[in-house]
Amino acid sequence: MSRTRFLLAAALALATPAGLAQTWTATSAPGFGNLNNDELGSLEYGGFLYSAGLNTATGMEVWRYDGVGPWTPSSTGGFGDANNTELQGAAIFGGNLFVAAGNSATGLEVWSHDGATWTQVNVDGFGSAFNADGVLLVVNGTLYAITFNFVTGFGVQRYNGGSSWTPIATGGLGNANNTECDLEFWNGNLYASTYNFVTGCEVWRYVSGTTWTRVDPGSGFDASGVDNESASLYVHGNVLYAGTENYATGTEVWEYQGGTSWVQRNADGFGDARNADIEPVTAYGGALYLGTIADPSVGGEVWRFDGGSTFVQVSPAGFGAAANLAVATLEEWGGDLYATTFNAATGAEVWRYETGTTWTRVDPGAPGPGNGGFGDSGAVVGQLALYRNELYCTLPQVVYRLEPALTYCTGKTNSAGCVPFLTSVGAPSATSTASFDITANDVVPGESGFIIYSFKKANLAFHGGKLCVKAPFVRTTAKTPKNPGGGCSGWILRRNFNKTIQGGADPSLTPGRVVTAQWRQRDPADPAGFGDGLSDGIRFVILP
Repeated sequence: MSRTRFLLAAALALATPAGLAQTWTATSAPGFGNLNNDELGSLEYGGFLYSAGLNTATGMEVWRYDGVGPWTPSSTGGFGDANNTELQGAAIFGGNLFVAAGNSATGLEVWSHDGATWTQVNVDGFGSAFNADGVLLVVNGTLYAITFNFVTGFGVQRYNGGSSWTPIATGGLGNANNTECDLEFWNGNLYASTYNFVTGCEVWRYVSGTTWTRVDPGSGFDASGVDNESASLYVHGNVLYAGTENYATGTEVWEYQGGTSWVQRNADGFGDARNADIEPVTAYGGALYLGTIADPSVGGEVWRFDGGSTFVQVSPAGFGAAANLAVATLEEWGGDLYATTFNAATGAEVWRYETGTTWTRVDPGAPGPGNGGFGDSGAVVGQLALYRNELYCTLPQVVYRLEPALTYCTGKTNSAGCVPFLTSVGAPSATSTASFDITANDVVPGESGFIIYSFKKANLAFHGGKLCVKAPFVRTTAKTPKNPGGGCSGWILRRNFNKTIQGGADPSLTPGRVVTAQWRQRDPADPAGFGDGLSDGIRFVILP
């Protein structure tokens, strides 16, 4: 087993950060100026990015950001109750933002926000102080509140609007050891899976919106019994799956066959018992990608699921560092898959899955795996969120933004003996009056050049170098180089691409569009004999 895993991991590619230029900018002060604010999470609502977390001193706070100015408070002091200490969950439903505030004194509170005011929409704990924690889920167009209860069992409340809720499950569905649950909608019915560390997880179906029927095979799915303590539900290819938490033999993935019949589709722990749980699950490139929580000796992994029994490991364990204990989030942005880690030793890391083949570390930490993300070893976990087509990473106390332009591919050695490379200043925007300059550095003196751009990356052999944009592409007007000094040749080609975006000649250059671009230049003495020079490529997302 160990030899098989070693050969597999050795075949998985990790790239050094040298070929990728990505910059992260802190958008907030730590804790928004209050270090009691911790364990933040973020999501977009109503044109703002909202963030909230844990504050055991004065109660949870909710802050929001417009992408330009400073973060401003939306609610402080636990909505007027310091016992509302923690953001338990959030959801957008019916045009409003809903948050669940954990409260160990009087029970979970649910608050609704219309962009201006906050209104509590439930009775504390839905009538029981034991319902101290929980989450919010929108499933099949309906908002549900799930209460976690370690005394009498979980409950599920269906939202009716206003402050009206209907309890559709109570008391752990008859078993007080069912303390938590997950929900999924499949084939016309609502399904619930449970956390139960006494007799093993269960799965229930809500038949015709009136009656719960147990549909798992019992004993936590298999002979491991209580080892499968919980299950999370997900749908892929119109098939219902349950992924279990199992710290004895490893996580298991089960496919529902109808009735109480399930078929296990993976080997326990994907062949390694240290892969104990599946946490983030996301669709990317037509497949499902699963991130694991692992034993501290190995680190979390990313697996691709193509359906049936086809699971392919696509990342080395821990991305090469066992301290990356878990894959925390998976998010697609700009056509690539990004992953964050949980790392209690040196801090969270961010990795990018380049062209579906190679993982490259892109956080500001030292090169290589396990060397500390974002310069804060106490920032143990990163969570990704999208806002205005930009990628954000929320750490326990600081929210970072990934700057929208990044470089890739490689330039071609020119007759000046240089390899032209791109830099950028500013942000690509459909409305901003500020410039977004794309500069090719170390170009050939005295020879004109132009940008070619399209909407997909390439890395194709071309004229003794690399063509970094995929045809068909558009060519801008030619520019002559300038010589500000420095570098190999000291000459540059520069263009304010925001003028191209806003000029109207290309109506496809709209907000949210991913653009790939490359400088091409005349080079009569080209060493490769083709008479042209090529920079590396740049990819960016057009902002509003």
